[in-house]
Order: sequence, then structure tokens, then C-alpha cells
Amino acid sequence: MKQPELGKKISEMRKAKGLTQEELVELCNLNVRTIQRIEAGEVTPRSYTIKALFEALGIAELDFKNSKEFSLMPKLEKKWLIMSFTAGIIYFILGFLELPLDIKMLTGSGDPKNWNSMYSIVKVSSFASLAFFMIGFLKISKYENNYVLRVASWFFIIGSGLLMTLDISLSYFESFSNSLYSIVKLGTTGLLYLLFGFGFIKFDSPWKSYLGFLGVLGMLTGVLFLTFVGTVGAVFIMVLFEIGLLYCLMTYINKIGRTSSPDSTFSSQVTA
Repeated sequence: MKQPELGKKISEMRKAKGLTQEELVELCNLNVRTIQRIEAGEVTPRSYTIKALFEALGIAELDFKNSKEFSLMPKLEKKWLIMSFTAGIIYFILGFLELPLDIKMLTGSGDPKNWNSMYSIVKVSSFASLAFFMIGFLKISKYENNYVLRVASWFFIIGSGLLMTLDISLSYFESFSNSLYSIVKLGTTGLLYLLFGFGFIKFDSPWKSYLGFLGVLGMLTGVLFLTFVGTVGAVFIMVLFEIGLLYCLMTYINKIGRTSSPDSTFSSQVTA
């Protein structure tokens, strides 16, 4: 069953039970806007959403695992998430080496003869690991129908690539304005984190409270970078945010292939 037929079927079953959309919300722990969009055929719901709706409507005896609705949903491939998680670990480690080099470049205290090559290698390696790290969230955003996170992930990749190119290029010149570029770099970084964090707030799932908290960390990182004077605090919050991202990926990896969905089991872990 495809959309909009699936939405119409859910609407018919709800009305047959004599339930309003608000009453159905109370039974299945979703929000009204989600049910409205599903019934209107605007979105294809995830597996846990279909199951929650059917159970709330009193048809829990259906074999959800083999139902046709599940064939409509994009699948998460474990190999991509494992690759993304591995790249995230590398990116996290390289960050502790990249940060002091960035400071040296922005303050003009580096000796081009001694550190330019190292700086370039670290920056390219860091960007490559970041790009593969973001692939995991591109996959998750598609699986969860989170368009905002998908766009934010692409912006993060493209924006980080541009900053890397500028960092490497300007490190070979002593005449550029360090203070001006510092403002540009911190401002751009802040905007990227602000948008990426907002993507997590836009999740619509049973464990959105955790994802919302993760999104707040990302947005707070962005805001602190944008203030320029809060850079030290931004770096600290950014570390916590990246750890949260790694934990998010690890949870999906652990739950793929199990009977229950990644979302419902993750929710039980967070609330335990």
C-alpha cells in the first residue's frame, strides 16, 4: 500500500473507531501534525510510526514485519553506518591536532617553512573523515524523512570543504588579514553548526527528546561561535555534540537487523 492510499486507510480506520486526530495522538504518542501529514499522504511513515498507529487503532494482530508498508521505507545499510562511525572517530581525534594548528594559522605564529605541509595534511585528512562521517547522517535523514537534516549535512560538507581550501591557501601567505579571516571562519562555522543542530530538532520520533537535546548542543555550539567571544565555550560544547553524534550512530548500528526498530530500542536506552 502506497501513499496516499495508506493515509486514507489510516484515516478511515480512525473514523471507524470514532476517534479524532487529537484522541489518536494520546493513544500512540505522536503529534497531531504528524498524523495530519500521514493521513493527507504528504509523508510515508516509518515502521515504528505505522506500528504505533495500527496498535492504537486496535489492529495489533497484523504482522507488521511482513506488511507491505515496510517495503516502501528506505533501508539503512549497516556497512555505511560503520564506515561513518569509524570516520567520526578519526575526525574526533584529528580535531585535537587540528585546533592548535588552526590557532597558529589564524594568529600568524606559524613558520611556513616548518609547518605548512603538516597543516595541509591534517586539514585534508580532517575534511575527508568529516565527509564520510556526514554520510551516516545523510543515510539516517533519508530513512527518517528528515529533509532539514539532509540539507544541513550537505551544507556542513560543502562549507567545511570551502573553509579547508581557504585555510590551506591562506596558510602560505603572510599578508592576509588574520583578524578578518578569523571572523569569517568563526561565523561560517557557527552557521554550519546552527543549521546542523536544527536538523536534529526537526526529528519526529519516539526518542525525539534525546535528539532534541543533541540538536540544542549543536545549535548552542553555533551560537557561541557566532558571538566570537564564546569560542572557548563553543569548543567544549562541540566536543560533547560530536560524542553525542557518535553515540547516535552506534545505536543505529547495534539495532539494525533486530526485530525491533532502531528508534524504539534507542528510546528505551535513553530513558533507562
